[in-house]
Amino acid sequence: MLADFWQRRMDCCTFGLLYARGRHGKYLEVGDRTTMPDTRVPRPRSLVRLRALLKGAAEAVGGLLLAVMFGAFLLQVFMRYVINRPLEWTLEVCLIAYLWFVFWSLAFLLNEREHIAFGLLYDQAAPPVRRVLAIISVALIASLLLAALPGTYDFIRFMAIDRSWVLHLRFDLVFSVFLLFMVAVIVRSLRRLGRLLGRDWRDAL
Repeated sequence: MLADFWQRRMDCCTFGLLYARGRHGKYLEVGDRTTMPDTRVPRPRSLVRLRALLKGAAEAVGGLLLAVMFGAFLLQVFMRYVINRPLEWTLEVCLIAYLWFVFWSLAFLLNEREHIAFGLLYDQAAPPVRRVLAIISVALIASLLLAALPGTYDFIRFMAIDRSWVLHLRFDLVFSVFLLFMVAVIVRSLRRLGRLLGRDWRDAL
């Protein structure tokens, strides 16, 4: 009986604390049970569906690039060591597909938490300190890429005068994926900066 009494008292205290925290827009869970509903406005279904469609398309492009690179690699090994007639274009396909796969994945498939980073000090800091550090880092990344965007665009456009050695692809088309990468990182950084400056900044840490 005494144990049940203290258990009910602890449940009441826990509910009160979580309710007080929930008034600020974020609720915690006790075990598998959510104590308070989330009052944040849900996203429209059309927007969620469009985001899922775009993510699926980006994943399909990334998978296709990886398959092309791996297929060209296997074909080169087969032609060189089995047929003894090595191909010239397979190496170039591997290089271009690898270049596009890396920057395409960084731009559209990976988020900030999935990148390799040195977060020893960041992870040990308090949430307000992490918020300040995140604002500084995100603002620095966005500003540097914005400053470098015009020069990068001019250089990539200038590379149209040259072509690849085997497939004769224009180098501006080959390296245009880096421009997509820069624009995607800038947009994502500005979006995260807005979330860090907003009310639900803890979700962006």
